[in-house]
Amino acid sequence: MGPAETVSPVFLIFYYLLFALTLAMALYCIRRRILINSSILASALSLLIPLLNILFTIDRDPMLNEMQHLAYGLQQGEIWTLLIFGGSFYLLIYWTLVFVKLGSGNRTEGLQ
Repeated sequence: MGPAETVSPVFLIFYYLLFALTLAMALYCIRRRILINSSILASALSLLIPLLNILFTIDRDPMLNEMQHLAYGLQQGEIWTLLIFGGSFYLLIYWTLVFVKLGSGNRTEGLQ
């Protein structure tokens, strides 16, 4: 059995595009003074998570692709996987906060 193939390039494009959009939204929110502390953390995580993912998948087992390696690291309780999953969960919460904040701000401004 040969080495595992890497994940699809389309998946990788969307994966890294999500972090780029998060960074752009965080910088926009910081500039507009919306959710400043959350946006600072989100901007840092949007740079740190892909970097950690790249660094720790360089030495992966050739029989595993990147996502299998990440799942294996999580099963082993490795700190880098906990940081990636925890940071990704925070970014999911951040996007929810942004949509709620921007959505509610637009509706109240339109009513006044």
